[in-house]
Amino acid sequence: MNSPLPEKLYRLLESGNRRIDFRKPAVRAALIALGLGTVAMLGTAAWIAYLDVRAVTPSLMEAREAYVRDVRAKIQDATDAARAGRVPPGLSGTLRARIIVNRQGRLVAATIMSSSGHPALDEFALRIVRESAPFERFPDKVRRTTRIVEIVSTFDFR
Repeated sequence: MNSPLPEKLYRLLESGNRRIDFRKPAVRAALIALGLGTVAMLGTAAWIAYLDVRAVTPSLMEAREAYVRDVRAKIQDATDAARAGRVPPGLSGTLRARIIVNRQGRLVAATIMSSSGHPALDEFALRIVRESAPFERFPDKVRRTTRIVEIVSTFDFR
């Protein structure tokens, strides 16, 4: 018989009618060692996964936040330029807009979440956003995991 298992273990497995006696100290010690080894392996795998996520996530979040800042800066520049001569006369107010940009930097949608109370002012803000587009493409780091970026911006016309 050419078995890699020791002869006694092989016979025990083949007999099929033997049971492991859990009262024996050697059996208990083997089970405890097996359990501790399993816990140690799972703990090591979890630690490695945690380190991988920790190393990737902050840099991805920083890249995404930097992209959002750039989009907001471009919209702010357009707002400042438009405010000089095109703000509807006599209107003031604050509104919130949802801006959705895709990977290529194209404006997917711009909608009013909270109106200023003046439809002309709300439309003016949306027009500024549309005229600011297209934006830059997502950075490579962001493109790998993100299809769209949703930005909520507040416009304050005084």
